[in-house]
Amino acid sequence: MRSSVARVVILFAVAAAAVAPRTAAADPVTITGGFVDTFPLGLTARVVFEGQDFSLNIGVEGFFTPLIFNCVPCEPGTTVDLSGRIDHTLAAGTATVDGVHYPLIYADGITGTFTAGSTVLAGEGTQTISLPFVYSGVVNGYVDSPRIGSPSAVFTKTLVGSGTATATFGFSSGEFQPPLFTITDLRYDFGDAAPVPEPASMLLLGSGLAGIAGLRRRARRNARSAESDGGRR
Repeated sequence: MRSSVARVVILFAVAAAAVAPRTAAADPVTITGGFVDTFPLGLTARVVFEGQDFSLNIGVEGFFTPLIFNCVPCEPGTTVDLSGRIDHTLAAGTATVDGVHYPLIYADGITGTFTAGSTVLAGEGTQTISLPFVYSGVVNGYVDSPRIGSPSAVFTKTLVGSGTATATFGFSSGEFQPPLFTITDLRYDFGDAAPVPEPASMLLLGSGLAGIAGLRRRARRNARSAESDGGRR
């Protein structure tokens, strides 16, 4: 009789666990504040995430963006993508998770993808471009370094968020050098995303800037030609 009762209790417990809603710990943490400030050429970034019952402030080695392949340097008219990813990382800093503060936390292996739009570089001079992005990733936190031994994670969180990606492109040109842009900074700010320009507006803006750049180059060539003709006289 007792064994039958025990079996019934166990069956009820299993059934309850199967239909029970997932706990809050299994739900994604929405990042509502903070930023990721990257140094694209150094493949590093400072990461600050803020969400409900969650904050993380770490330095990361292992940030990648396609900009380091197609705009170091690139010519006016190049299409640039402000996306990036955190992958194969070494990371450490501080965290507060579910009410527990960790003065030193290791986050090696943190992953994350920043999906942003693309646009065409045009004009002359330093350019700053802002586009909306969405983010998703996973972080495991360790009190002891996972580089030494195999410690267990004290927390694992799935992260989601969105905001505005801002990229800065330096500009250089010279008498014997074509105009070139180079990515110098890429930052992701969480929160309300920047509005997306309409395609027609982007096309008109790009065409206008490109036209202005062409007029300036033509004026410089004419000036040099006039100086050369004056010298021959």
